[in-house]
Amino acid sequence: MSRAYRVRWSHASTTVTAADHCHLELDLLGILSQGDMLDLLRAVLKERGWTEDDDGTVRIQQGKVDVTLAPDGSGLDIRLSDERQVHGRATSQSEAQKQADRAAERSQSELEQDVARQLVAAEPEARAALHEALQEVYVRALKRKAHSMGEVQGIAENTLDDGQIEVVIKVKA
Repeated sequence: MSRAYRVRWSHASTTVTAADHCHLELDLLGILSQGDMLDLLRAVLKERGWTEDDDGTVRIQQGKVDVTLAPDGSGLDIRLSDERQVHGRATSQSEAQKQADRAAERSQSELEQDVARQLVAAEPEARAALHEALQEVYVRALKRKAHSMGEVQGIAENTLDDGQIEVVIKVKA
């Protein structure tokens, strides 16, 4: 004759989080005053879909990646964070929690590696977006500086094979 047993399973879960960031130093050329150059950079970034916070920080969210221009324009921070749920199951709540904690330890380093890998992949895109914005800022700053120096007789812009922009401005003094 067989006997029936009743087993109660307890479940526990834990959230594992990982975050990483990198910082790109930014030193704007002094074509105009530092404040004017920073205002131009903010304007160009906002035209490209970035948003400005109350404290002057300009940011864009690209998937899980948060790219932020510091309020003083000193650099660009690229941040990424992610989280995972891990679970444990056992006949008692304490055993289930122990299993969840062990799973969290195993998952933590794996998640940290994933976040670092994703950040390394996102950094060139953020650097390229900043480079393109800076090119536009420098073109606008040169044009504004030329207008302040006298009557502008002509402006010629060319994009070179390597993607750089060449600007020739003739000013009558």
